[in-house]
Amino acid sequence: MYEDINIVIENIKQHFKAKFEEDFEIDRQHRFVNYKSKNYNFDVQAAFIQARVNTDFLVSIQDRIDDVLKGYNLEKGAHYQFSSKSVEQPLPIEYCVDLIS
Repeated sequence: MYEDINIVIENIKQHFKAKFEEDFEIDRQHRFVNYKSKNYNFDVQAAFIQARVNTDFLVSIQDRIDDVLKGYNLEKGAHYQFSSKSVEQPLPIEYCVDLIS
């Protein structure tokens, strides 16, 4: 799942398209990929995509996105960042989405 970054980037684009029913354009930056549509703007950080431990390979990137967005109310026209942060327990990494603007 995480071996070819180009496949992962395309899978994320297709997942956003299906989830939000809009076409997304991709702009690849050094440390993130920007996915932008008419109503949504997402930066997906490299750290959000990376698999650090074996259990990361058990969760698809689509499920990771859905888990982060569960219960989160996205505003149309806002800019969001998908990233990760270090935590103590239960896992060393927590995946998150934050409002940029």
